[in-house]
Amino acid sequence: MFYIFKPLFNRLYTSSLVRSSSIYTISNFINAAIPLILLPILTKKLSPADYGIIAMFQIAVSIVYPFIGMNLEGSIQRKYFDNDNTHLPSYIGNCFLLFLGSLSIASSIFWIFSDYFKELTQIPSVWIKYILLVFH
Repeated sequence: MFYIFKPLFNRLYTSSLVRSSSIYTISNFINAAIPLILLPILTKKLSPADYGIIAMFQIAVSIVYPFIGMNLEGSIQRKYFDNDNTHLPSYIGNCFLLFLGSLSIASSIFWIFSDYFKELTQIPSVWIKYILLVFH
């Protein structure tokens, strides 16, 4: 009975779409499995207060990211696939300069108000500077 489906399996196996999608699926599965595998280790080593600090750190990163990133990677992707006569390297350079400007403004705000952020979020002051460096 298997010999009936053999041509179908051979065609699927040689298809570039199936190979590409299987690589994508496997890499997403591994990416999702890492936190699941680490969960027993983290529950044994971290206290509930530590979980709260990690959660506040992740929330702070999620709040700050739109102000620093400003979806510049999405605009670069959009400009790449548009069929206009824009010079793409200069556009990417301008996006990078915009990113550096917003990062420097956010860094100065975090530096000035670091004590306030520490009180508000209960995140250790050593971790607050890393909020600007962690992106999704």
